[in-house]
This record gives sequence, C-alpha cells and structure tokens, in this order.
Amino acid sequence: MAKRIFFGVAIVCVLIVGFVIFMPETRQELFGIRLAHSLQAGKAENVVTVAQLLSGTEIRPISEDGSVLPSSNVNTENYDVRLGLQESIQSVGSEDVVSYSVSSVESEQIGTSGAGDMIHNVYRLRLFPSGLPVELKRTEGKLSRAVTDLCMTQIMGAWWPEMPSKRVRKGDSWSGRWNVPYVLEVLDGKKISLCHEVQYFLDDVRSSKGLNIAHVTYKGTVAPADLGELPKDTEIAGTGMIAGEVYINVANGQSCLADERLIWSVAVRLRQDNMEIVQFADRNSRTYRPRYLPHGDAGFTKKAPGGTSQEGLPTAGELMKTAPAGEATGAADTKK
Repeated sequence: MAKRIFFGVAIVCVLIVGFVIFMPETRQELFGIRLAHSLQAGKAENVVTVAQLLSGTEIRPISEDGSVLPSSNVNTENYDVRLGLQESIQSVGSEDVVSYSVSSVESEQIGTSGAGDMIHNVYRLRLFPSGLPVELKRTEGKLSRAVTDLCMTQIMGAWWPEMPSKRVRKGDSWSGRWNVPYVLEVLDGKKISLCHEVQYFLDDVRSSKGLNIAHVTYKGTVAPADLGELPKDTEIAGTGMIAGEVYINVANGQSCLADERLIWSVAVRLRQDNMEIVQFADRNSRTYRPRYLPHGDAGFTKKAPGGTSQEGLPTAGELMKTAPAGEATGAADTKK
C-alpha cells in the first residue's frame, strides 16, 4: 500500500515537472523571466530606423506665464528619414560597446539636403550593463542637421532599454534613468543635461517566429539640468515626455522592434535682456531588425513600400497636447 502511494505521488510529481518544463507559458507565470543582455562580441547585423522628426527654435521676450512651449506660429523643420545601419557588437563586459555604421539613407523634405549627409557616418555606443546609453560618440562622418547626435542617442535609448535587476512576471514594472549632454549653440556651445526618467512595464511574453519575445511598454519624462556652465543671470526650464513599446528577444536581451514618441522643449532665459530662446524637438520613430521583420516600416513613413502613411507630425503649437494632464511636466528651473 505504501509503495503504491509512493509511486502515485512520484508519478504526479513527474507529470507536474514535465508540464512546467514543456509548457513555457506556465513556467513563466510561475517563475517569471530573466531579461538581461547576452551579447556576443563580433556579431554583426543590419537594423533599420525610420523616423518623423520636427524641431525648431523660437526667440521671444520671457513669457509672463512661465511657459516653456513654443508658440503655435513658430517655424519648424520637418524630416522623414529612413536609415540603414550596420550594428556590430564591439566588446562586452562591465560596459557593452556597440558600433553603428550608416549604410543607406532615404530622406524626404522640401528645400533641404535632408539626412543625406549621414551616409557612412559611424557611431560608437557605450551601454550600461543593464541597458541604456552611457555615451554615443560619432567617430567618423559629419554632424547631421536632420538627425543630430542627441537624436541618435535618444533613439538608442529606445533600442537598448533598461533591463530589470530581477526576474519579472507579466504586469511587473521597473524604472530607468539616463542623461544626455545637450549643447546650447545659443550660448556659444555651453552644455546642459537632458535627464530621462522612464517607467517600464512587462506587458506580455509569448512565442513569435520561433523566439520567446517579451513585450515591454514604457513612459516617462525629460527635464533639463544645469551642468555648471550657464552664464550669470541665465536660467533654463523645460519639459518633455516619452512613450513607447519594445519587443525583446528573451534569449539574448536584444530588441527586435522598438517604437517611440519623444517630445521635449527647453527654454534658455536671459534675464538681463528679457529674452528667452526656446528649442524643441518631436520624434516619432521605429527601429527594427529586418531579419525578423523584413517589411517592418511598411505604413510608417510617407515613402513606405506597400503601406499607407500615418498622419504627419503636429505643428509646434500642438507639442505636449498628447500627454495626459500632469504627465508631461518634467519641468526644471536652474538659476546661476
């Protein structure tokens, strides 16, 4: 009798273990998943970035209401861009280093050279072990007016999101923070920092195209910070918002597709002259691996093959109106 009970319990245990092992969805619900980079030095792959870009500068008297947003009638620069990039893992360790070489450029806009000057540019990206950029440096090529080095760094922040420090289940959240130096040409090249605060959410984990894919959504804020270079009687204030989603290969922690909307506006206030310079940018972008998604940009840009275009970027006066009340604040005032 005792042997029968023992063997019965043993069979049940084997069935349970087998069920957990061969049913990944059940295993993930019980134990969660570990999202972390497992990169291989020397591995190279093509990636594509498509983006709709808006930017501009407005010079005006200091706003009585303290607004850091541009006026509705300010002139803007608008670009539709498609970049083919060669991604190469240079080294892994305490910092992962990845290089990006621009192999192809398609750009559409009126009266400018667009992003054509980016062809053959090379960027060196240093990453924190958990993701997000430490620094992006252009090692070869020209500064692009359409896709600035700051914009490239922020795109990489979407492509290499923060990874959680522990196992996570569907519905769990974690946070990330990263800073990017921003050169103020209106102040002879003095720098401030744009601080990005992001909250991530594990929305789902499922199998797709033979891969175990984690779907992560996120939102956050962007705010300027003084680096100690501002002249006397100069202030900065600003606001910004981030929202996006990314599909991550659980096996190696690399993104397969990342969509992001990022908007920011910074006001540089010259108190002695009663003047402020508002600089702003709005990006709607997608980055993907053609190996998994050969037509990943279909329908995204005006020239996308086989798809219809989305609505164009909003005018400068529409900046921030897509953010829920209180969510696009991220404001900071710094005085020196």
